[in-house]
Amino acid sequence: MTQSLDFEKYGHKFLEKGIGITPIHKEVARPQWGNDYMCDRLAIERPESGFAAITTEDRLQRAIELLRGASALVGVPVPDGLTVIDVDVKNGANGWDSLRQWERELFDYPRVSTKSGGTHIFVAWEDIRARAGALTGVDIRQARKSYVKAYHSTIDNNTRAAILAAALDPKPMPRSLLAAIAPPKRERDDYRPVFQSTGDNSRAINKALDILSSAAEGTRNDTLNSVAYWLHHKVGVDINCLRDTALGIGLTEREVERTFESVTR
Repeated sequence: MTQSLDFEKYGHKFLEKGIGITPIHKEVARPQWGNDYMCDRLAIERPESGFAAITTEDRLQRAIELLRGASALVGVPVPDGLTVIDVDVKNGANGWDSLRQWERELFDYPRVSTKSGGTHIFVAWEDIRARAGALTGVDIRQARKSYVKAYHSTIDNNTRAAILAAALDPKPMPRSLLAAIAPPKRERDDYRPVFQSTGDNSRAINKALDILSSAAEGTRNDTLNSVAYWLHHKVGVDINCLRDTALGIGLTEREVERTFESVTR
């Protein structure tokens, strides 16, 4: 079985092979820091969107110092020009069951095995939203918007060569699979929240505000994204209720607007 990789122990192996990385919190499987904190502390140029990546040894060492002994895992931001089909085999679900009709077509696509027995399949970038549960047991990870946890197979020479090949000559996702994962968008007049909300939403809103207001430095943007997504897609309320709190904890108007646009896209 493949194993998740410790950031301090294995980070340099990824840099040697030209793979940018970011530290992932071991317990909650989220980036250790938000982009603003990471870019400021490590002198990394802020990306227009998505996760910043550590690409040099000096920044890696500085990141290890900032962790102050805390355990973190290696995360790999999805390379530009690629989309990742994340096939999970866990919690009683097997993503391959959802992909059975495309299994033969996907056989030759570059891939990385995961700890749970699942697979990350690299395809050409598609203009679809990164999201969990695109199909049962199948998530979509997007270039500059997502990351994947790294495993020993990620730094295997053959796998690295396959990822490079995918980046240089990416193969498009089978069209029928794309249609299943991202059906045509409905007209705005037909829009309904994913879960219809009934009754008083104040408890959900207050919960989101509590989580956002207590977000630690370096995680505030990611926290805003998470609670805004939950309120918009799961509860079905106007996420502008988060604006004052987001600005009050130090996020800029531009950061808030970009997050809201991403969530409601």
